[in-house]
Amino acid sequence: MPARTAYAAVVLDGGRSRRMGGVDKPGLLISGRSLRARVVAAVSDAAVVVLVGPPSPEDSGLPPNTVRVREDPPLGGPLAALAAALPHVPTDVVVVLAADLVDAAALPAALLAGLEGDPTADAVVAVDPDGRRQWLAAAYRTSAVRRSLDALLMLDGVQDHRFGDLVDLLRVVDLPRADVEDIDTPDDLARVRERHPE
Repeated sequence: MPARTAYAAVVLDGGRSRRMGGVDKPGLLISGRSLRARVVAAVSDAAVVVLVGPPSPEDSGLPPNTVRVREDPPLGGPLAALAAALPHVPTDVVVVLAADLVDAAALPAALLAGLEGDPTADAVVAVDPDGRRQWLAAAYRTSAVRRSLDALLMLDGVQDHRFGDLVDLLRVVDLPRADVEDIDTPDDLARVRERHPE
């Protein structure tokens, strides 16, 4: 079996969580384990895991290959988070995941395999069962992301763009996946906890 591509992981660990009343959404427990810890475990074989967001009480227990950074401006959105993480990415490939994914264990391997299988692709993006591309469940070629981000920032600041503006400049391959469920509302949390009892 060929060795997996060396990669870095960026885990977007911030956000306002408006629909959840402003709680630390990645810190919510599912079967006794936080969403944050579950996502970090899914990328445990990454060269480095860059967590982007405010400090968490869990930081002291994170693996040694984990780096905590903050986006600029704070709460500036996913594109600002990715821009803050890129200086810490030493690899040709980066897997970007939201920290509130419920079950990302098999996702990185599938995304990396998709990128390895298409040398012309700049990104492989998970597509949920409703047909929506999940930009924060994707593998990207680091050089393509840097190039596209530089192109956007030549004219405007990072806060003037949405994440889709970056991806519009990339050649994207879709990967249908059922394991890209996240938690946005209290109802979502209740449904997930019902399926994953303590």
